[in-house]
Amino acid sequence: FDPSASDPAIDVCRRRQESVRRRVIAQNGLVPGLLLGVSLPWWSLRRYNYQSKLIVLPFCAYLGAICGRIAGHGLSWRWVETDRQRMLGNLPAKVYYRPKTTASPPPAAATEGEE
Repeated sequence: FDPSASDPAIDVCRRRQESVRRRVIAQNGLVPGLLLGVSLPWWSLRRYNYQSKLIVLPFCAYLGAICGRIAGHGLSWRWVETDRQRMLGNLPAKVYYRPKTTASPPPAAATEGEE
């Protein structure tokens, strides 16, 4: 499509694509945050027994994943999106609108005893 077009449908498509791009970039922060949340406490607890690591690591991993997502949202500027743009980015990719036809009523269900 033409980038300089002023059609409202093209504007909606552009805004949706930008929202999807930001969401994908923000999601990339989750894995590094998770890895940092696991590896730093693992290194800090290297002299302790495995029971103490098993207690601490899930909480640190969860906190690291949250921090990674926050950092990803910050790097992609996702927090400046409006609710409309975020809603457009969450729409499914290919859904077509088909209006219901009301020309004929649905056929009645036949029962076994009637003929």
